[in-house]
Amino acid sequence: TDEQAMLEDCQVALMDLEKVTFYFLQFEGEPLVANMPMSFQVEGSRQALKVCFHLESFYFLQLPPRLRSGGGVKICPVLFTQ
Repeated sequence: TDEQAMLEDCQVALMDLEKVTFYFLQFEGEPLVANMPMSFQVEGSRQALKVCFHLESFYFLQLPPRLRSGGGVKICPVLFTQ
């Protein structure tokens, strides 16, 4: 059924999200986009995707020390159904 196919697609997407790690870096110089306090860069493949958020100093300094020193954040995707 269509609903079964949608759930299977969602399962694949959730498994892919488990392979994403987010990192935070401080802007060096001017932002990539004018008047934007952040930008991002994505690298890697479906096996290991790395998303780097480049933040202005004010926002970067609000992060916990572990993230400021290069630690990453992984997410645990969850699908809730009835």
